[in-house]
Amino acid sequence: MGDREAVNRFAAHSTLPAIGKPAAIASSEKSSTWMRRTIHIAGKLEPFFGTLDENVRLLEDALHVRTHLHDSKLTIEGEQHAVAQAVKIVEEYNHATNKGKVLTSEEVKSLMCVAI
Repeated sequence: MGDREAVNRFAAHSTLPAIGKPAAIASSEKSSTWMRRTIHIAGKLEPFFGTLDENVRLLEDALHVRTHLHDSKLTIEGEQHAVAQAVKIVEEYNHATNKGKVLTSEEVKSLMCVAI
């Protein structure tokens, strides 16, 4: 929210928050369904991410989530249902690789397209 919107919102209610105190946020403005999950990627990272990270971008764009990789741990942020779906896709990849299957980037992309 920009400064102008904040001033307009509080000016409409004739109450500005005290300096140094957080402004109360209406419940409609809170995102109670936002979450963050971190999941380990069991297989090779290259096929999961795809060429130029195209598979992860597909996941992010289709589910409206954000991802961050640290070592082999993928953190996924977004709405609960979208994060849960993204985690399920990573779990499917982990399940396949734990069974010894080596997936190509195209197979991972197909997995994501089917799951999304």
